[in-house]
Amino acid sequence: MHYSHLEQVLSKRSKALIHGLIISGTLNVALVATFITFALKERKGIDTLLTSSEAPTKKIRLKNKDVLKQFGTMSYDELVVELYSDAHIEHGQRRCDLALAALTKYHDFDIERAFAGFPVEKRECSIDEDSITLYAGLSVERFDGVRQFARKERWPLTSQGLFKQIKNRAEIPESLQEAFTLSQEFFEIKRVFKKLPYAISDEMLFHLSILGDWESIKNFSKEDFISFLLPRMERGSKLAAYLMILEEKEYALKFLDDDQIETLLSLLTEKTPSVSAFLNELKEGIRSDHIRGLAGKPEEHPSRHYRVQAGDSLWKISRMFNVKVEVIQAMNGLDSQTLKPGVDLTLPPDTASSDVIE
Repeated sequence: MHYSHLEQVLSKRSKALIHGLIISGTLNVALVATFITFALKERKGIDTLLTSSEAPTKKIRLKNKDVLKQFGTMSYDELVVELYSDAHIEHGQRRCDLALAALTKYHDFDIERAFAGFPVEKRECSIDEDSITLYAGLSVERFDGVRQFARKERWPLTSQGLFKQIKNRAEIPESLQEAFTLSQEFFEIKRVFKKLPYAISDEMLFHLSILGDWESIKNFSKEDFISFLLPRMERGSKLAAYLMILEEKEYALKFLDDDQIETLLSLLTEKTPSVSAFLNELKEGIRSDHIRGLAGKPEEHPSRHYRVQAGDSLWKISRMFNVKVEVIQAMNGLDSQTLKPGVDLTLPPDTASSDVIE
């Protein structure tokens, strides 16, 4: 009896233990499944966030084409006023939605900066043979942010819009120049030029950049340096001319036509070692007698020289000789504006205004 009772107790305990293990295993499976579900949802959310801005733009066709065309003729300021109009047009689109689309398409409004990087829904709307992108589903807070950006930002334009403003102005405001030099495109140009062993200031680089067209800035690369330099040299940039013989001498000797070579020679007003070497190769080449004669012609406007005196500064010398501070630095390889008395400085000829490097 004693053993029988013990067996019954052990049997009951074994059953309880087995039931406990089953319940525990079931709970563990449920917890693992729940964890996987949440992980997948979270991952899906991350993927959605990362790819939402890359989602295909949905296309719609609005019937009210006259209204769309009207927005296309409005000025920037008129469209900013329309940003505050919630009047409905069709398909849930309001006048403020059309105004935002028109600002982006016709006035180079920097929509990416206005949205501060937040992904948005896009709808491509047809207007006869043209199209315009609408930004759908914007929250009240997001649209208020866009309005504030349009009204208060000094230059709320894309890099291309800034470039257009620069090209269309006789005088360039300092704030506009600064805005352009902060653009991604200018940063890429600056990054490449900083690797060159020459003292080229941001000021010089800015004026070199804006001599060309937008495509040469947008598609700039060191691998195609010639496409950047050549049109700027043809527009009279001394900096581009000197860089051409310093960085692309073989191309200049072999592939520039006679008109381009003549332009290049007219810009090389300083007899630096690199210029002298280039001219010697040109004289010994198979170019026309006219070009070879130009290459052997004595320098019409010799460089000026100045010995630094106590109390001199680059600013004072630049005013004395009517030469930019950056040019004096570039011609003499100065990394700072500190000058030591007794140092001889090379300055451009009286007729030269400026971008010489060596």
